[in-house]
Amino acid sequence: MRAAIYARYSTDKQSPSSITDQVRVCTEYAKKQKWRIVAKHIDDGISGTATGNRPGYLKLMAEAKAGHVDVILVQHTDRFMRSQDLAPTIKRLKFRKVRVIGIANNFDSDSAVASMQAGVEGIVSESFVQMVRARTFSALEMRAKAKQLTGGKAYGYSTKDGQRTVNGAQAKVVREIFKRHAEGASCKDIASRLNERKVPSPGSAWARTKRRASGWMASGVRAILLNPLYRGEILWNMSEWIKDPDTGKRLRRERPESEWIRHRDESARIVTDEQWHKAQRKTRLGDDTRLRSGGKAKYLFSGLLFCGHCGASYVLLDKRAYGCSSYLYGNACKNKLRVQRAKVEKNLMDVVMDDLLAPARIKEMAKRMERYYAEQLEAATANEATRPAELAALEERLARLRTRLKNGDPDMTAEDLMAVIERTEAKRSQLTAPRAQGKRTAQILPMLVRGAELYRDQLIAGIEGNAEASGSARLVLAEIWTGRITLHGKGSGKGAEVWATGTLAPGALLQRQGGLDGSGGRI
Repeated sequence: MRAAIYARYSTDKQSPSSITDQVRVCTEYAKKQKWRIVAKHIDDGISGTATGNRPGYLKLMAEAKAGHVDVILVQHTDRFMRSQDLAPTIKRLKFRKVRVIGIANNFDSDSAVASMQAGVEGIVSESFVQMVRARTFSALEMRAKAKQLTGGKAYGYSTKDGQRTVNGAQAKVVREIFKRHAEGASCKDIASRLNERKVPSPGSAWARTKRRASGWMASGVRAILLNPLYRGEILWNMSEWIKDPDTGKRLRRERPESEWIRHRDESARIVTDEQWHKAQRKTRLGDDTRLRSGGKAKYLFSGLLFCGHCGASYVLLDKRAYGCSSYLYGNACKNKLRVQRAKVEKNLMDVVMDDLLAPARIKEMAKRMERYYAEQLEAATANEATRPAELAALEERLARLRTRLKNGDPDMTAEDLMAVIERTEAKRSQLTAPRAQGKRTAQILPMLVRGAELYRDQLIAGIEGNAEASGSARLVLAEIWTGRITLHGKGSGKGAEVWATGTLAPGALLQRQGGLDGSGGRI
């Protein structure tokens, strides 16, 4: 049996060391069953209420769907999923002959009561999440009504023993931001000046696992200008974060004003009411429209390009050129290079269209596959005279072993018999698989050519078509370039040189790994 281990810990302050414990428990169980562990998938700090945001889970399910796994081991089924989707997911896996074992709660999808147990486990897990959420909200609501802190950090303040106090040095920066903005400076200009002076940005000293940028950004300045806390007004419950049950992404939704809880606290005031209201008029009514443009990406490589200096996204400075977002929105990065959009699209598309998807390259890939399957078929037929006898002997042995397993054996345990059966089945597969692969060659090769044609059609439509066609083409590019292209550069002005690095995935043509080495496209 090929076993895959899945382990997960949530964002609810559960110790990351629990991952080690989960893997250990599953590994020991697999050894007792004499199962072969073929994969271990882990999701760190991710809730189990959704699936689309869990890369380890998604990879595990892809392997199960592809037939690479016979059994999935989890320490407890709530590590696998914390929602009522557990039962239908188990059902789909069972249809694909993939068994799921929850060790701590004695769950086995092959048992007669598995469907009922999975349904109950899913309901209990989801109810537990909802209960925790309700209790947390209730506790915060009581604190808000009692005019106590409800958590969260804000630049300009320090917190200790549940009390908020104004941080003198940061408050000085807040006042400067409001003053400069009132004088006509944009959020970007303010962020740039602060970065030039190396003023620590909000959150720079906080313990964060992910950091979008290393300095001030225009969006951070704008958030300060819109925060009523700086004029001593405390607002709670203005919005709520809703998690998409499929993707796991958190979406912010405004609550009606009737549900807000507010009070005044003059000890928190940093700016006057006049300064704050002036900032609202300027910031909300349009002098920083670039920050509020929003909308869907319109161009082929939107969301796929990243800065080689700081790791931030490359964004469109205008319709003609890309630039580093950290530099654009606050000079947090020193990469000033502008890259012409037409050049980016042409050179990176050439790498795909004239290299990976070129008819000559497809033909070469087809030849490699033909040679591979020819070798497999040759190996399969090398001892053709003895093969039928070997297969017949294996089938007879399997029949005897299964009979012994069914009736019980005084000399061998059921686990030992299962191990022997699995080894015998594996040997039988070795004798039959190469020939079967050779016979499938005629089906797979046309798929390769057709896959390339479909990709080319979608990319061409994206270049010449509307926003919807561009969106489809962008998904294709994300598959072919494995989702990330890094732009590097040196020099300045006309002598500047920029190049892109990324990994091409020829295996995308057949939805499998393998093929050519990664490649970089020179711009």
